[in-house]
Parts: sequence; C-alpha cells; structure tokens
Amino acid sequence: MVTRHAAALATAVILVACGGGGGSPVSQDPDTGAPTDSGTPSSPTTLTRTTSQGPTAERVADYLYSHASGGPWDGAHGEYTHAPGLVRFAFPPTVRMAASMTGRERAFAHYGIALVNRALPYEHHLQIGPDAPSVVAKDGGDLEGNVPHGEIFVEFHRDSASGRASPAVAHQEITHVYDDAQARWEKKVLLTGQVEMDSDFFDNRPDHQAISVFVHELLHTIGLQGHPDHEEYPDSNMADAWFRIDGSLPAIDAAGVLALYTRLPAEIEPEDLSVTDLGAWEEQGTNLTRSLSRVSFGVRHANGVTMPWTKGTDPTRDLADNTRLQGTATWNGDLIGFTPTLVGVQGNAEISISLATMDGRADFTALEHEDGSTWGDGDLGYTITVGANYLRSTGGDAGTVNGQFYGANHEGVGGSVERADLTGAFGAVRR
Repeated sequence: MVTRHAAALATAVILVACGGGGGSPVSQDPDTGAPTDSGTPSSPTTLTRTTSQGPTAERVADYLYSHASGGPWDGAHGEYTHAPGLVRFAFPPTVRMAASMTGRERAFAHYGIALVNRALPYEHHLQIGPDAPSVVAKDGGDLEGNVPHGEIFVEFHRDSASGRASPAVAHQEITHVYDDAQARWEKKVLLTGQVEMDSDFFDNRPDHQAISVFVHELLHTIGLQGHPDHEEYPDSNMADAWFRIDGSLPAIDAAGVLALYTRLPAEIEPEDLSVTDLGAWEEQGTNLTRSLSRVSFGVRHANGVTMPWTKGTDPTRDLADNTRLQGTATWNGDLIGFTPTLVGVQGNAEISISLATMDGRADFTALEHEDGSTWGDGDLGYTITVGANYLRSTGGDAGTVNGQFYGANHEGVGGSVERADLTGAFGAVRR
C-alpha cells in the first residue's frame, strides 16, 4: 500500500522563460484551414464550413506527459527539475494586475489572457479581478500568504538593477505530498500563481515578443509547468517562449490547455496519464473562415470548444502614434461564429476609436443565423479601449471583446467576441 505523509509542503516553483535575450519569431499558422489574404471581402451572405486537422490524442497525451514528468528541462539557467505530477486550478482562477502597471503593460496582459481564454470553453475562462499590490514575491520568494488561493498576480516592473538574469518568471504555490513507495515528492494542489515581467527588457522590443513570453509564463502558472522538447514540438510556445503568437495559441498548446482543464482531474501522476484520459478526442475541427484585406479571421470547433483566431501583419507603430489618423477612425467588416449548438452566425462589425482618448466602440449588427433568422435581438454593442495596438471591452453587453490591429498603418483589425451563447471572430478594414 502506498502511504503518504499528510504534512503538505507548499513551495513556490520558479520557471523561467526560454530564449534569453532574443529569438527568431516565426509567423504562426493557426492550423484552422484559413485562406490566404485575398484582399477582397468574402460574400456577407455565405457561411462556408470547412474542416481541418488538429493534434492527435496521442500527441496531446505525450505533450502533457512532458509537463507532468518532472523534467529535466532546459531553462534560462541550464537544466532544471521539479516534483512530478500535473496539477491545475480546481476552478477558473482570477488574474489581478499590479496597480503600478502602465496602460501599455495592461494591454499586453489583457491580450495574453484573452489568447489563453480563446482555447477554453467560456465557463472555464480566466477572470480578471481588481488591481493587486505590487511586488508580492521578490526574488522568487514564497507566495504563501501573499497571493490569495485561486488567484494569479501579474506584475511588470523595472528590474534591471535587481541582477535577476531572466526577463520573465512564473511562480506557483503548490501543495506537495511525499510518496513513500516511490520515494518522491509529488504535486497535489495548485493554489496560486504569479507572473513577473521585466519592463526594461521589453521596452524596446516588438510588442509580440512581450505577448508571447507573457503567455508562456501564464501557461506555466495555470499548470503547464514544463518545457517540452523543441525538436519534438517546434510549434509550441511552451517549447520556445519566443514563438510568435498571432491571434490564437499554437495548436498543441491550445489542445494541452483544453485537455488539462476539461478532460483531466485536478491532479494526476505522470505514470497514470494516458491517451484514454482524453476520452473521445476529435482530431478534425469544423471551421468558419473569412479573409479581408489585411486580416484573416475565423473560428474552429473541436472537442467542445469554439476557438476564435485572427491573423495579419503587425503595425509599424502604436495606434496612438499614427499621425495619418485624426478624430475618430472607423473599421468596417464582418463577424462570424458559432452558437453552443454549432449553428453558424454572421453579421456586420464596426470598430470606432477616438484618436484623442483611445476609447471607442465595437458594434456588431444585423446578426443572423445561417438560415437567415435573427440571432438574439440582432445586435451587440461594447465600449472598448486601446493600449498599444490591442483593444478590449470595458462595458456594454454580456461577454468580452478582445482584438488587435493589423497592417503597417492600422488598415485592419481583428478579434473575438465570446459569450455563453456565442463565440465569434471579427475582422474589419479602415474606411
């Protein structure tokens, strides 16, 4: 019989981002069967379903085992290991940002959280709570007593003078129990987490690098605590923190998060993890896609979740610094999506931003099911704000809106609308 010491050991596990000071970002194909950007709008009256292949159940199980194994993995300071096991939050955690964070840093964090949420069913989304105190775990200190259970603290800070070698780090407070039979400590309960980002390091780097590294660390805090082999998983942000994320998580990371939070128990030992734990895993997804000038967008449904995605090229400057635009700028386009029962929905999308305040609106009108009947009352409206080149909703109808601008001079914009009754993606071009 296996006996375990009931005395739990709570530790703050420190995981550092891969890649040191650089990396070679690669433009990501979201693996949704998206068409190439033709530069012309598709018909607003046609919803065409396509299919695409996602990761197999065997590949997802192997990927999760790499996180559960305990290592060794390569990190910024060489090889590291930790106690084996795979743990996740028992309930969707609440993310709180340090009160000291700038508007730009908040925009990065909000968008990174949105990218993780796009891979999860709406009821499993990470929540965003009120601001948190700054510097709750200096120099990798213990989180116990600093971060409430069920919460993740996020902080960007000026860290150059501290001597810390890594530009980003994740901490977790995890309860461990000792297994006498296997003579090892094992992870049992994930309680809290924290992401720290060095503002000085990312100030003069492309925004997408801060987003990619932030997502890497955030995924560590919610349970993907390893660094899978880069040769085996070259398309994983968890194998390479600098892997450029454009509008959705890489397919294998998205599948891993989905399986962790919807198919596995809150704690599992590596030797107990198998492909059968994933249940009836769908490799083939059902897609709705559309392409406008400067932005492609769509949704992919598989394994009980509809994942929005967008794709395009980055602007050359922040929206607030685009001197070609004055007054209120407006982008018009389309929204497409699925209801929870996989009924297609489409409509018009309009994004308007005051260049003086960086606030505006996201309005979705003439919403209808694919049979032509009206969806809901036919429209949704949200107030939004922009930081750097990322937008998010601040009020309005139920649900959340998140997105980013595309094109050298912000010619396009794409994003997601996520609610309990609709998951959609939108794209629009500036008129």
